[in-house]
Amino acid sequence: MWQTDELRHRKPTVLDEVKNGLYYIDETLFEVLPEVHREMEIQLGDYFPNHPWRVPNFIHFGSWIGGDRDGNPNVTPEITWETLKLQRKLALKKI
Repeated sequence: MWQTDELRHRKPTVLDEVKNGLYYIDETLFEVLPEVHREMEIQLGDYFPNHPWRVPNFIHFGSWIGGDRDGNPNVTPEITWETLKLQRKLALKKI
C-alpha cells in the first residue's frame, strides 16, 4: 500500500494491472506454496505414519487479468498475448 500513490496521474492500463498481479505472484506464491505443500506432507506423515504420503498438487490458480472479455475494449487479443508472454517469462524465471 505504501508504494501506491494517493492520486494516480493516469489511469492504469491493462498491462499495468497484469504486471501488478504478477508482482504479487512472484513475491509470495512461488515461495509460500511449496511450504504449504511440504507442511501438508509433514502433517499427514505425523498423523498417519504408516502411509507413504506423496501429496499431489491441490492448489490451482487462474487469473482473468489481461484476458477478461467482459466488455473492456482495452483487452484485445494483443494484450492477452502480451499477458501470456509475461506469465511465461515469470514462470521460466522461477525454474
